[in-house]
Amino acid sequence: MRGDHKNVRVDVEAPNLEILNIYSEKLGNYSFKDMPFLREAYIEVSHPRCSISVLHSSLESLLQSLSRVRVFKLSSACILALSLRALQNLPALIFKHKHLILETGLTIWELKGIAYLMKNSPDLETLVMKLSAQNAYYDLNTTLATKLNFNETEHWESFLSPFSCVVLHLKTIEIWDSAGEVYLTLRESSTSDVSETSLGSQGNGIRLLRLCLERAMCLEKLTLYINKIDFKAMQEIAQIIRAFPRASSSAVVLVCKYEVKL
Repeated sequence: MRGDHKNVRVDVEAPNLEILNIYSEKLGNYSFKDMPFLREAYIEVSHPRCSISVLHSSLESLLQSLSRVRVFKLSSACILALSLRALQNLPALIFKHKHLILETGLTIWELKGIAYLMKNSPDLETLVMKLSAQNAYYDLNTTLATKLNFNETEHWESFLSPFSCVVLHLKTIEIWDSAGEVYLTLRESSTSDVSETSLGSQGNGIRLLRLCLERAMCLEKLTLYINKIDFKAMQEIAQIIRAFPRASSSAVVLVCKYEVKL
C-alpha cells in the first residue's frame, strides 16, 4: 500500500495476506479485519508533513491492529511517535513481535523510542537496527522537552535500575552502522569509558550498545556491521564492546565489515 491517505479510512480485509507493506508520507485511518495468516508488516512514513501528535494518533490504532505479527518493521518517524507516547506517560502498547526491524537514527529521541519498543515487546527474539545519519524529522527538544520537564541524565540513569527495561527472550541483535555513528563514538572512547555508570555522560552509540547488552538477559549474539573499516580497527572496536557490562555472560560480540551497494 503506497500513497497519501490523509483523511481517508482504509479498510483492509485480506484473509490470505501474509505480508503487508505500507509506505506513505502521512498515515490515515486504517482498519484491518480477517487476516489470520499475516506474519510480516512493514510501516514506513517518509518525510511526514503532519505534526508528531497527528502522526502518533494515526499510528496508535495501526500498531494495535498489527501488534501480533511475527516480523515488524518501523521507520524513524514511527519510532519518534513512540517516544512521544512514552514522554506523555500514556498507557503502554504491548507488542507480540518476535522479530523487529528498525530503520532509525541515533538522536536522543529515537533512542527513547527504541527503548520503549524493547521494554514493551516481551516476546522479542531478534532485533535488527539499520542506522542512518539522516536527521530526525521532528525535534522533540523544541516541542516537548521543556513542557514535560524532560531530564536527559535522569532518563538514562533509570535504565540501569534492576527492574527497568528487562528483555527476557531477546537472543540476537544486529546493528547496521552505515553512517559510522556507533563506530566513531567507540573510537573516541576507551575501555574505561564504557564501565562508567553514568549514561548521561556518554555518546548515543555507547548508550545504544549498553541498552542492548545490559537489558537482554538471554542474549546469545550481538553483531555490529560497520561500513569501511579495516581489520585492525575491527579488533579494537570488538575489544571495547566486550568490556561493556552485560546481562548475559555467554553473549558473543562480533564486529563485521560490509560494503554499501550504490
